[in-house]
Amino acid sequence: MHSHPAGILYYLSDANLKITYPDGKTEEREVKAGTAVWSEAVTHAGENVGATELHEVHTELKQKAEKPGPAKKDKPPM
Repeated sequence: MHSHPAGILYYLSDANLKITYPDGKTEEREVKAGTAVWSEAVTHAGENVGATELHEVHTELKQKAEKPGPAKKDKPPM
């Protein structure tokens, strides 16, 4: 088992996956190349149960976004 924070997955290849959660629940997923999906934070174990390799780009959010402060005004050149 391992954990991921929330993030975006972009699949570079088609694949069939089996996902197992800490409570023992499992699910199978078929993912398609060119598909992007949002993923909430999760703890799971993943297994490639298909005949092809899985290739993906996984972008994880490391912290909550902070509310931006007021814009700083640049001083005019002298």
